[in-house]
Amino acid sequence: MKKLFASFIMLLACAAAPAFGQIQVGLNGAHLHTPIAGVKFSDGSWGGGLSLKYFLSRAFAVGFNARYFPKNIDYNGAKIAVSIIPVTAELNYFILPGSIRPYLGVEGGLYMARVRLAYQGTSQSESDRNFGVAPKAGLQFGLGQNLALNLGGSYHLTFVDGEIGKDLLLEAGVAFNLGN
Repeated sequence: MKKLFASFIMLLACAAAPAFGQIQVGLNGAHLHTPIAGVKFSDGSWGGGLSLKYFLSRAFAVGFNARYFPKNIDYNGAKIAVSIIPVTAELNYFILPGSIRPYLGVEGGLYMARVRLAYQGTSQSESDRNFGVAPKAGLQFGLGQNLALNLGGSYHLTFVDGEIGKDLLLEAGVAFNLGN
């Protein structure tokens, strides 16, 4: 894990060198799902987020993501509000040039969660922060020189108290190219 993080930091340092220089800003809708037995896809959380990418070349981009996934549950008179906020750095490799650009990548960062329970006039809340990583893959469809449709998926591994949480994230959105 330390080697992966160190490699990622080294790649981010390359951003200080002369580069391709294109910036891409994205707005995504997303679904976060825990793929374990007995949990339905509809039990997941709908949310969304923002992304910012800096293209080091036509094929490599580094960036950041901030997402928000709220979920409200009513259970036997109790109201449970859960929010998950992953804030990650990413590295993407765009495999092919052109208007349809498949990519592979990895994300890593901080996963913040908050749970609030309200029952019979009382409420209690807890929050937690953990590190996580996620391999990812997707497609960008060029809709012009400065606009693209982005479809992607990632498998998030969150390290919590010696355990590994596993979540599948599917997202779709638009990306706006700025610069070169």
